[in-house]
Amino acid sequence: DQDERVAGAALINLGSDVVTGLASSLVHHGPLGGLLEEQSYLIRRALETQGRIQRHLRDHAALEHAQDGVLTLGEGEALLETRRANVDLRARLSVSEREAAELRQRLEALQKEKDEMRQRLNSRSNARK
Repeated sequence: DQDERVAGAALINLGSDVVTGLASSLVHHGPLGGLLEEQSYLIRRALETQGRIQRHLRDHAALEHAQDGVLTLGEGEALLETRRANVDLRARLSVSEREAAELRQRLEALQKEKDEMRQRLNSRSNARK
């Protein structure tokens, strides 16, 4: 019943562009060329519509499975893989933050040392004058 409604909605979505396309192909070409072009157009549209219906049903089915509270093996493995990746990223972030803090401390120490050297140099040059 649900599938029929989805298929009906997809067919309604075809709309007037089907009729317009058919009319223009019949007007601009000879009878056989127009019919072949019409057939090609209808087959393409049918395949596109079938693809949309299948995607809709697949997405709808995925939502139903997600709402029933039951995980499939594939979903469980994907969840575990995501969790492992998340833990790994957090560990790497923690290491990076520690390294950044150490580098900041080293930079501050080097700047302090530079300032002290500059002061000594200035005091020596002032003493010579």
